[in-house]
Amino acid sequence: MPGEVNSIFTKTLIPFIEREVGPDGVQAILRTAGRSREYLMADHNWISLALATQLVRVSMELMGEPDEERWARRLGEDGMNWKPREERSYIGTYTMAIGSPQGVYERIETIYSAHTRFYTVKLLDLGRGRATLSWTPAPGYVVPLWICACNKVALERFPTNWGLPRARLIESRCAAKGAHACLWDVRWKNPSLGPRFWWATAAGAAVAAIFWSVLGRILAVPGPVQALASLPLAVGVTLGIALREIERRRHMQRMLDLQSDEIIYSNRELDGKFRALEGQIETIEELSRGLEDKVRIRTEQLRTSNEDLQAAYRDLQTTQMQLVQREKMASVGQLVAGVAHELNNPIGFVYSNVGTLEDFVRRLRGMLELYRSEPLPDAQRERLQGEWDTRKIDYALKYLDSMTQGIKEGAERARKIVRDLRVFARSQDEVWQPVDLHEELDSSLTLLNHLLKDRVTVHRKLGDLPAVECIRSQIDQVFLNLLANAAQAIAGPGALTIETRSADGFAVVAIADSGPGIPAEVIGRVFDPFFTTKPVGEGTGLGLSISYEIAKKHGGDLRAESPAGAGAVFTLRLPLTRTGRP
Repeated sequence: MPGEVNSIFTKTLIPFIEREVGPDGVQAILRTAGRSREYLMADHNWISLALATQLVRVSMELMGEPDEERWARRLGEDGMNWKPREERSYIGTYTMAIGSPQGVYERIETIYSAHTRFYTVKLLDLGRGRATLSWTPAPGYVVPLWICACNKVALERFPTNWGLPRARLIESRCAAKGAHACLWDVRWKNPSLGPRFWWATAAGAAVAAIFWSVLGRILAVPGPVQALASLPLAVGVTLGIALREIERRRHMQRMLDLQSDEIIYSNRELDGKFRALEGQIETIEELSRGLEDKVRIRTEQLRTSNEDLQAAYRDLQTTQMQLVQREKMASVGQLVAGVAHELNNPIGFVYSNVGTLEDFVRRLRGMLELYRSEPLPDAQRERLQGEWDTRKIDYALKYLDSMTQGIKEGAERARKIVRDLRVFARSQDEVWQPVDLHEELDSSLTLLNHLLKDRVTVHRKLGDLPAVECIRSQIDQVFLNLLANAAQAIAGPGALTIETRSADGFAVVAIADSGPGIPAEVIGRVFDPFFTTKPVGEGTGLGLSISYEIAKKHGGDLRAESPAGAGAVFTLRLPLTRTGRP
């Protein structure tokens, strides 16, 4: 039908969006088109020009590209690159098999009539290295700017199929900019005779020169000398032409192989469609046998759809809860950052003044000793000694240094807690950076000290672990979840063992507790969202699930083990360097 575009367009668009945006972008394209991916990736299907233009608008929004011509040129460049078979169209293989750029431009009317039905392409003039082409829209249609840009890129890129420079395109008129038709002049370079031809010719010329020199000295007659000397040159030229033809035949054979692959692939596609059609016919025949079978099959379909909807609803709930948990963590992070900032100044004031206080105490102690060493009358000395004893100055001086040291240690500990809080409250932006996991473990243990103090002994078996490229805030969250679960699993006094090592390009962190362990019947569900063994109201069941997803996002994994009578062991493996880098 007029006004249609072949699915070769969407066969180029979908992989392009998948690489530039991702799977979500492809889903947006499929929703807009109202078609399946299989339909849009099949060469023999067609879509309307209006829908194609709508898909272009959606793609530009997904990629954040406001310039239509610049976006279309990017699409055209991507479309002209060599593709895997499932992304390649028969038009691409056909143009490569033609043999030369001139042959492609000579057949341009045939090529473009195969995938557009709203404009007419005419070859107005053709030379060995130039061609003049016109694109005229059908009555009632306007050529979109994106189609002009894509076509220009294709015309420029055709010579590159043979390793030649891009063609130069000169635009005289453009239908997308108000002209009644596009008028383009294309200039290109044709393939040379090739290095094999020139090497053979050069070798023949060299041998001919040697013959000329040698035979010229032996034979005094010029005619025979010229005839004999020209034989190697003729042989070299003939050999060069033969080698060139051999290379051309090899190229043609490769093109024939590609075309054979196209035929086999198309045959398989058709065979699959015929099989699917036969299956549909059989299904229709079965449905037509009786109303009871129809109702039963429909009921089964509804049951399956209901199960899918329930699974999708559960997934949606999981996603929503994870988002809520993430927002809560972000809010807690902001609150903790504010509290840490407010505490930092007074604690810094206390810590900085402790040294001054110690100095002042030393001075006062020195002055007291100096006063006590001064000679005084017995009556005054007895009165001062009585006052000294009454005020317990010896006791105060005895414990003053230890109290000052205690204040200093408390202030230092408070400063460390504030530092760790500020690390925990760091920005939630997903910034990948090298991180010392040992420092993050120490910070997490400091924040969880209220769960461990005077009850749980922490054993560290820290190996030689290099910095790990990760998102610090997310790994902190994993450590807090694992350490908190381990501490809560120990009902009374117990031990918690942290072991780190490097193995096969991964950082391995194992956290073991001396608690009762995890029952064998539930250990396979500990990473399921909302699953928890804690009493109602004490856990959301999302901590381990979120930790598992974070580990997977980093290209690692998180495993749970519970050896008999040995508590639980959670092992986190993270790649030392970021995987899947864009």
